[in-house]
Order: sequence, then C-alpha cells, then structure tokens
Amino acid sequence: KNYKFESALEAVTSLAPLLGDGIEDFTRTYVETLAARLLFRTSRHGGAEIATIGSLKNVFGGDCRVRLSRMINDIAISHRLQRHFDSEYSQVAVPYETLVLVPRYVTWPVSASDY
Repeated sequence: KNYKFESALEAVTSLAPLLGDGIEDFTRTYVETLAARLLFRTSRHGGAEIATIGSLKNVFGGDCRVRLSRMINDIAISHRLQRHFDSEYSQVAVPYETLVLVPRYVTWPVSASDY
C-alpha cells in the first residue's frame, strides 16, 4: 500500500467540509480536470484516480461518484478497443495512427462552448 498517497488523500478529504457552498465549484473543476487527464492520457495511475473517487464519495455524492466511475470505465473500454484494433491491423503496409475513444455524452463534461 502507498501510505503516503493514502494519508494525503485523507487530508484532502477532511478539508472538503470547509468548502461549504464552494463544493459545487470544486466538484465541477474536479470532473473537468479528471476528464482532461483521462482523454489526454496524462493520468499517471488509474488506481489512484479510483481511490480518489472512492474517498471523495461523501464530498461528491453518489450520483457524481457514479459519473466519475463511468468516465474511468469509458477510458478502460477505449484502451481495450484501441489495443484490439492495433493488433488486428498491425500488418497494414500503410502507416496510420488512430485513437479509439468511447465516451458516453451523458457522462463527460461537454458544452457547446467547448467547440
């Protein structure tokens, strides 16, 4: 176990009640930054993301926790499909580059202003 990570996560979780009305802003920011980390593959450790979501379930509430878990699941499915696609078409003579993503619209933070 990574006790340093767990103790830091516990410290952050204990600060959540101090946010008061700012919890909605914190939640929105966390969801957006998690989405960016997952989509741009900058998340260093999926297990840490899952642990963080689990620890913050009291902060986010059940609905948001389910949403965040679905985002992580979408990326896991995307990675699996990408590996399958790459293995099936690895013998193609023409160089190609693909990125398979399977995000569900109702889960990911998207707005018209993003485009």
